[in-house]
Amino acid sequence: MENGTGQKPRRRSAQRLEARRTMGGMLLAMTPLWALFPSLGLLLMVLSPSFTGWLLAGAEADAPALLAAARRWYIVFLAALAAAWVLAAWLTSLAWRSLGRRGLLAVLGGHLAVMALVCVGGELLIFGLLVHMEELPQRIAWVDEDLRSIETDQLEVVECFISPKAHSVPIPGPYSRGMPEPLTVYGVIGEDTGRQWVRIYVPDGLGFALDPERLYDEDQSVPWNEANAQRYLVRYTSNLRIAAEVVPCSPGAADFAPGS
Repeated sequence: MENGTGQKPRRRSAQRLEARRTMGGMLLAMTPLWALFPSLGLLLMVLSPSFTGWLLAGAEADAPALLAAARRWYIVFLAALAAAWVLAAWLTSLAWRSLGRRGLLAVLGGHLAVMALVCVGGELLIFGLLVHMEELPQRIAWVDEDLRSIETDQLEVVECFISPKAHSVPIPGPYSRGMPEPLTVYGVIGEDTGRQWVRIYVPDGLGFALDPERLYDEDQSVPWNEANAQRYLVRYTSNLRIAAEVVPCSPGAADFAPGS
C-alpha cells in the first residue's frame, strides 16, 4: 500500500514535467512567429526619425553630400531587410536544435517546419518584393552614376523658368516619411525641357531662392513670362535630378521662342 501511494505522486510529478516539456516544445515550434517581432523591431529602429536624422546628417550641404547620404540610406535599408530575415531564420534554427535536444523533433518538427515556411518564408518573399518594387539595387547604381557625373562635370543643363510652387521633401527613396527634409522640389519648364514640366530637387545648402520680383506665373502667357519672369540656368544629375547649381540667367541671354 505504501508503495502504491508513493508512486502516485511520482507519476503525477512526471506527468507535470512531461506536460511542461511538451508545452515548452510547442512554444519553441512557434518560434518563427515570435521571431517576426525582433525582425520588425530592427526595421522600425532603422526607420525611426532619430536614426535617419543621424544617418543623413549634413545631407543638405550640396548635391554630392546629399547623394552620398541617399546612398547610405539605400544600403542601410537593404542591409536592415537582410539582417531582419537572417535574425528570424537564425532564431528558427535555434528552436529546431532545441527541439532535437528535448527529443520532441519527431513530434513537433513538422509544426516548426510549417511555421518556418509560412513566417520566415513569407518574410523572405515580402522583403524580396520590397527590394524589387523600391528598386534598391538600381537606386544605388543611379546614385553612383550621379556622383560620377558631378565629378566629371557631365550634368544635365537647362535654361528654364522655375515655378514658385515649391515644397520641402526628404531624399528620394523608400519609406522616407518622417525623415529630415534637406531638399526643395521645384518644377522647371522651358525649351530645354521640351516645354514639359520637370521636377528638380534643390539641396537647401545651395541657398537658392527665387527672385520675388520676377516670379513665373502659370496663369500668364508665354510672352508675358518671357518679358517679366526670371529665367534660371539649372545644372542637375540625370537620375535623381539633384541640382548641383541654380543661377539666374543674365539679362542678355537669348529669349525663348513664343509658342515653341
